[in-house]
Amino acid sequence: MPGTYAGSINGSPPTLPFPTKATHPSTGMTNMTITASGTAPVAMTATITGPNGGGPYNVVANTGQPNSYKLQTTAVPPVDVGIGFQLSGTPDLGQSFTVGPATVGAPNLKASGDNSNLLQLTAQQNINLVNNQSYQVYYTSMVASIGNQGFAVGQMNAGAQKTLEQATTNNSNYSGVNLDQEAANLIKYQQSYQACSKVIQIAQSTFSSILNIM
Repeated sequence: MPGTYAGSINGSPPTLPFPTKATHPSTGMTNMTITASGTAPVAMTATITGPNGGGPYNVVANTGQPNSYKLQTTAVPPVDVGIGFQLSGTPDLGQSFTVGPATVGAPNLKASGDNSNLLQLTAQQNINLVNNQSYQVYYTSMVASIGNQGFAVGQMNAGAQKTLEQATTNNSNYSGVNLDQEAANLIKYQQSYQACSKVIQIAQSTFSSILNIM
């Protein structure tokens, strides 16, 4: 849509008036001529032939897209015309080219419904677009990396669980109470106490007998 389009999707509610297709510069366009300036730095202008054509329009880089350009009016501030294109490389001084509808018999003419757009979309999977890798290769390597990391974390968790179990067992062995051992010790201490009491009793009896003799 041209820059003068009055619609706004950010409004409350959004305002989307009927597109002015009938007045768009591309409606009925027979050709568009792009001309590079004859002096450096190279600047490009465009003229459009058709019912709503005109120009010249300034051709400026469309930021955010590789090798992409768009048409703007010469007004201040400039307004997007609503037409863009892509170039491979940079134009030479004074170079010009024309873009227009293909004619029957042209070598690059594509028939409607020949799946050329779909073929170009499917070809994206083999183009290095992400970290110098294709979507398919990058996705496969990412899934494999996540899987390996997940498996490694699982192994580390299992090892940590074993270490915790061994530490718990060792701690219980050193600080825990064995009821059987404690019962045996109580019986032993009781027998020792009884034996000591018997010795004291015999000693007292003997001492009393000695005093009576004297």
